[in-house]
Amino acid sequence: MATGPVMGLQPAVATTSDPATWGSHVHTLDQFVFTGGRLQFSIRRWGRHLIQTVRNDYTAPVTIGWAIRDLENLVADTPLAGAVTLPPAAEIGGAGHTVVLATFTIGNPGARFYRFLDFRARFGDPNARPSPYSYALPFGVGQEHKIVQGFHGDFSHTGSSEFAVDFSCAEGTPVVAARDGRVVAVNQLAASGGTSPEYKEYEKTNFIIIAHDDGTFAEYVHLAPGGVRVRPGEKVSRAQFIGLSGNTGYSGGPHLHFQVMTAAADGQSSMSFPFAFEIAPGTSARPVEGRIYRSYERVRGL
Repeated sequence: MATGPVMGLQPAVATTSDPATWGSHVHTLDQFVFTGGRLQFSIRRWGRHLIQTVRNDYTAPVTIGWAIRDLENLVADTPLAGAVTLPPAAEIGGAGHTVVLATFTIGNPGARFYRFLDFRARFGDPNARPSPYSYALPFGVGQEHKIVQGFHGDFSHTGSSEFAVDFSCAEGTPVVAARDGRVVAVNQLAASGGTSPEYKEYEKTNFIIIAHDDGTFAEYVHLAPGGVRVRPGEKVSRAQFIGLSGNTGYSGGPHLHFQVMTAAADGQSSMSFPFAFEIAPGTSARPVEGRIYRSYERVRGL
């Protein structure tokens, strides 16, 4: 992802001791935008100084890895690349705390200036770790589905998805929450799927991201177009109906992708965590690729 170039001139005066609020806006662009929030990247000018900021408007932390290049008429006062965990907004629709990424000095105040900012973003704090928990199967009582790709799966379960499972299920299969939590972000605008690289981007798939009380998140991915049945800020209960499975995003066929994760420290990727399902009352087991699982838990809210 990239915020693109910034060009222009605008005189300004510092009004507080916080550089994130100095001067006046030259350029603002919203990125990483889904239902539930956005990241807002801004350039402010204060005399001959330029200040690059970012703000997280999701109600959960977001970690970004960023790099600035192609400077024109700008001298960097601070490093041109890094990673940072952005604090969350206090409420849905609210604004998070503005964070300064970099500052510059304008060489010729009368000439145009330019910079290009690339970034990657992931939901979560890299310091979060899962507490012991036995997750519900993400479908309701009587449903049977096979794990067609498990932990370390050859097709796509490496790196950010190392500890993920894919359940084979027809499009429109009801999906339930595997654990109590709070909905952070959703996307239901994706209309298709495929296995070419562009489908790996967040915006190409329909998903629900739910925050747990230990700081980790559950991802429910490849949902049907319009198949999200919860909204950001909503508290959900274990086994509650939350959406419909589909075949959107990076997918070779209809299935539900589930994993427990947080952001990696570099902001470029995620960390997924091994987990166990409760496959019978009081009985937990790590998921096994190729095995068919039958849920015993009654769906709530369907």
